[in-house]
Amino acid sequence: MKKRKLASVTAVLLAACMFLGACSQSGGESSASGGDASGAAGTESAASESAEPLAINMMVGFDGVEFPQPGNEIQTMIEEYTNTKLDIQAYPGSTLHEMLPTLIASDELPMVVSYGGSQLKTTYMVNAMKTGVFWDVTDYIQDYPNIASISDLTWETFAINGRNYGIPRERGLARNAVGYRYDWLENLGMEEPETVYDLYEMMLAFAEQDPDGNGQDDTYGTITSPLDYFAIYLGAPNNWKYEDGQMIKNNETEEYMEALDMCRELYARGALHPEYAIQERSQYEALWTEGKAGSYCNINNFSQFVMLDETAVVHAKGVFSSDNGTFTAAGTGHNGVLSFSTTAVPDEETLKGVLNFFDKLGDPEMCNLLGLGIEGKHYNVEDGVAVPVADMQDDFQNNIYMPYSAAMACVYPDTRTMEVQRDELSARTLEILEENEPYAVADPTQGLISETYTEMGADLDTILKDAVTKYIMGEIDKDGYLAEVQNWKDRGGAKVAEEYAAAYEERLGE
Repeated sequence: MKKRKLASVTAVLLAACMFLGACSQSGGESSASGGDASGAAGTESAASESAEPLAINMMVGFDGVEFPQPGNEIQTMIEEYTNTKLDIQAYPGSTLHEMLPTLIASDELPMVVSYGGSQLKTTYMVNAMKTGVFWDVTDYIQDYPNIASISDLTWETFAINGRNYGIPRERGLARNAVGYRYDWLENLGMEEPETVYDLYEMMLAFAEQDPDGNGQDDTYGTITSPLDYFAIYLGAPNNWKYEDGQMIKNNETEEYMEALDMCRELYARGALHPEYAIQERSQYEALWTEGKAGSYCNINNFSQFVMLDETAVVHAKGVFSSDNGTFTAAGTGHNGVLSFSTTAVPDEETLKGVLNFFDKLGDPEMCNLLGLGIEGKHYNVEDGVAVPVADMQDDFQNNIYMPYSAAMACVYPDTRTMEVQRDELSARTLEILEENEPYAVADPTQGLISETYTEMGADLDTILKDAVTKYIMGEIDKDGYLAEVQNWKDRGGAKVAEEYAAAYEERLGE
């Protein structure tokens, strides 16, 4: 493994650290899990007490309120259980991404650095992995049982030429779902949707039949375009499909065109908000929580939303069949990656110690702590079931889940805790993960590199995105849309397809 010489800290990094230093104080995200965290308090440390604690420094993305101060109760519990001493620098995810190129170029990476999936195919990150900036951990994975339990597909989604230069922060593999107002369905005398066609008719009815009964034409069927969801349900590829030696983009398929036509009709009939393409997240989610829209295609954690109408009944479902079969989209199975510097982690022995730390975070004691909190404070155990303490959940989110679970747990704790008493929507979140998985369709280009896409991907994506928006809004017809798809191919899309096909075939041959 290539070793790199330490360089002095750059002015850019110093400025960023000074500006964001306040991020090293207190934090939070969503949760719902359980277990006897008393073991996590260090009474049953998994590490040998005779060994010196391993010092690990890391930079993590943190988008909570305020990162906890060093030496706090939770960090101490983690350190005692894993026999480590942690030095954690936390930055907003977007800021850390901006810092990464400088950190890599100046060789000032910490032992561990986290980054989101958006960085995986950037030129600088691909080059860093190929040139030995980060440890190749592929051959070590099987030695760590918790890390090794992460699905093979998740590992494939961020591999570079079949090799993994880090470990994932695991999340559900197929997380998409549609939340909808069940009380509105009852008001209209409609059954719950089972097919994509039912879903489409429900969205139209929510816009045209006064589902809230206020006598006004003031509701929408959905708050954002359901195109990607409809397309998958109808059998379109998850971004790409490999067929007869070729990679075919979803935009080129009949199923995608059918989904486009459905969304075009939703827009024309007022079921899709006229400003859907330009609204900020806070704006369109307000339509949902304020009862102006009847459905929301989103990641399946609908328990996070507080509905203005306390009588609102929300149901969620992840799989809707079509005449072509039953499908849903597989995601990456992770929420970013943790990589290890070959400079700051200078030898194999140290690397193994770092990997052992992250593996231990997947032990039941740690999953209970990271997924539920402290027993007797954040939850109580009744008849072997963890019962969250309602008024302590903000404290759990801010001071445990966001700073430690979301930021650095490679094994998803929410699905690996003791049994938990949950509200209906929280329970559905985990049920949907299980229901979706058998029907999940993977993107075959995950983990593949196209040099053309690395260089031109943003511009090529914009061509297709603009064409889709114009077609849905009725600004161009089908011929105009197909002309833009051809423009995408001519400008580099065809070359991207060729490169992905070649890389996919090479992977199949391994």
